[in-house]
Amino acid sequence: AGAGSQQAAVAACVAEAQRLNGEAKQLAERGEQGVVFVDQVDEKLVANVAAYAQCQISPMAAFVGGVLAQEVVKFTGKFSPLRGFLYMDAFEALLSPEAKAALGETGKHREKYSIDSRYADQVALFGSEFQHALGRTHAFVVGAGALGCELLKSLALMGCGCGPEKEGKVTVTDMDRIEVSNLNRQFLFRREHVGKAKSVTAAASVQTMNPDLQIVALEDRVGVETEATVFTDDFWRSQHIIVNALDNIQARQYVDGRCVWFGLPLLESGTLGTKGNVQVVLPFMTQCYSDSADPPEESIPLCTLRHFPHAIEHTIEWARDCFQGVFCDAVSEPNKFRENPQKYLERLRGEGILSVQKDRLEKIRDLVSQWQDKETKAFSPPSFERCVEKAVFLFQDLFFNQISQLLYSFPLDHRTSEGTLFWAPPKRPPTPISFDANDPASLDFVVAASNLFAFNFGLPAVRDVSKIQAIAARVAIPQFTPKRLHINTDDAEKPNGSGPPGASFAAPHPSLSLSAEAEEEVVAGLEKHLLATADLEKMVFVPVEFEKDDDTNFHIDLVHAASTLRAMNYKIPCCDRNKTKIIAGRIIPAIATTTAMITGLVSLELLKTVTYKQRKLEDFKNAFANLALPLWLFSEPMPPNRVVDKDFDPVACGPIRAMPKGFSCWDKIQVDIPGCTVQQLCEFLEEKFDVEVNILSVGNFCLYNSFLPVHKQQRFKRSIVELIEEVTKTSGQKSVAVESSCSAKSDGVDVLLPTICVLNK
Repeated sequence: AGAGSQQAAVAACVAEAQRLNGEAKQLAERGEQGVVFVDQVDEKLVANVAAYAQCQISPMAAFVGGVLAQEVVKFTGKFSPLRGFLYMDAFEALLSPEAKAALGETGKHREKYSIDSRYADQVALFGSEFQHALGRTHAFVVGAGALGCELLKSLALMGCGCGPEKEGKVTVTDMDRIEVSNLNRQFLFRREHVGKAKSVTAAASVQTMNPDLQIVALEDRVGVETEATVFTDDFWRSQHIIVNALDNIQARQYVDGRCVWFGLPLLESGTLGTKGNVQVVLPFMTQCYSDSADPPEESIPLCTLRHFPHAIEHTIEWARDCFQGVFCDAVSEPNKFRENPQKYLERLRGEGILSVQKDRLEKIRDLVSQWQDKETKAFSPPSFERCVEKAVFLFQDLFFNQISQLLYSFPLDHRTSEGTLFWAPPKRPPTPISFDANDPASLDFVVAASNLFAFNFGLPAVRDVSKIQAIAARVAIPQFTPKRLHINTDDAEKPNGSGPPGASFAAPHPSLSLSAEAEEEVVAGLEKHLLATADLEKMVFVPVEFEKDDDTNFHIDLVHAASTLRAMNYKIPCCDRNKTKIIAGRIIPAIATTTAMITGLVSLELLKTVTYKQRKLEDFKNAFANLALPLWLFSEPMPPNRVVDKDFDPVACGPIRAMPKGFSCWDKIQVDIPGCTVQQLCEFLEEKFDVEVNILSVGNFCLYNSFLPVHKQQRFKRSIVELIEEVTKTSGQKSVAVESSCSAKSDGVDVLLPTICVLNK
């Protein structure tokens, strides 16, 4: 009966397809005015519509849901609505005969997926054998944020890692904790989850959606530091598909490197407001993620940030630097010094730059002095009154002294060497602001700063504003005397270019220069003074880690107050606290509609990736979308970048030769020699490629340089793996990646070889 009903259903589909094809041809032949028609009807397309129109699967539902939800939002007048209609299909995802054959005997697992199964529509599209393979898949989702949550939900709904024999598995990792600001777009989390691990909470939530899901939640960072412990070679080799849900390029490039090394498919995606993209990375078929470079992020020039702001974004970024430099980075140094003074000084001396040593030691001295009596220098724990005094001095330095110094160096009538006014737009001449305990803006800053200093010294918070105001009003502020200083006015300097962390806030103007001998003498005196400090172990120094979502911790209060005062200095229109929080907290605009749409597209590519070895490159689609316009662009992934011979290479400053010709990042030279030494590896390469090996390296470490006699004497006969473990301080890897620099024996031309994979046996 079952077989008969299935045959009848197939016959009905065929009949419906024939009927639709007939009607479509009649419409096309009629060619009536106003009717959309084509020159030739695609019979296969019409047949697919007839056969699968009733099938509803999670990826397509997510895509359509995201698009439609954004169209509903557009009724408010925000963004451009969709004009006409949108047609989108993914018929290329249907299995080819080769893919069906690779999955095994047709119908073998049909009884496991009945007509009442939650996967019935997916089975109707791809077959029971495919669903069985999807259930056995091992997928690794990196990140459990907005995209990560939706991708985990999609995997659970599709049945990835949900096989009846529990052979499949989904692994997710994320170091972050759930914040209040996550709740409006990460729907696996609720208010009661705030403060808990994202990965663990997300895993528990999706398991309630599909109890068959085999999922492992980790809280470890995917990086070099976990290669020997958590994300080992065995871990990566056990995975079938890697899905990125990351928010920074460095992490994406690292995961991409792992996928290239272990030959794993990677699904890469990202969103930014209404914009989103999907990239499919397949071993030996496509480019890897790192082959295509993203444009660099825009940054505010350092001198604009320090001296010449002209937008509220500049003052907020400056205030955020303030927070990091004064309340976190500066406090971390005395903490390290207190733990082991001698070791800290030895490490500091190793850096070699006297000005850096002097600057850090002076900051340590200043914070240590907060734990000493001003007269006797005996141990005396700081009081909250001292924190208020320190906050007032900080205010005066930032908003009066430094501004006065800038105006002293560049008066309002100052002219450049070209004869133009120095203070010409976009530069805004500032006005110093002296501390006034009765001024609300001044008081807001001192309240926040004094409580953050109190946190630094392990003291309880004081929220009585009137008490802080009374203490601040009694602080005697020393008179400021300007100095003759050189101030950088070059807008080409970048904010993260030079100087210690927080320098753009704590010391925006350079110190008076000293001779090397004088600086060395000052540094020696500071070291001696600090080493003689009594009761150092009793002192408490607690760095403040910036947290934007706690409105009671004074973090956003400090940044907003500092930004507002800085804006008042430069007559820049101020903004509200919420805008300060968005910019200072670096809250990336993410909306549920874009996330759902991109998740749907990633999930469609994942369904294809299960059988990627039996598919053609044109079956896969990279996507670039913008729901605001609206715009959807799909393209085939680019093939791998090939290394070819060149008559002139700008890096080598001469010709280069590729061996083998046209290799890509996916190609490797595998060396399976037990206990392989440097000499054996060199001989192996020389024999196989007829080259002379000049340099062998691992990452940034040079293992062997044939031009250095000491390397030939001490390293030539040593084991490659032992040498790597000694140089890089890592161990436990079953294979290591070695790069080579070689030249042809015949004519000395530089030769490029693929990465060498040395097996550790």
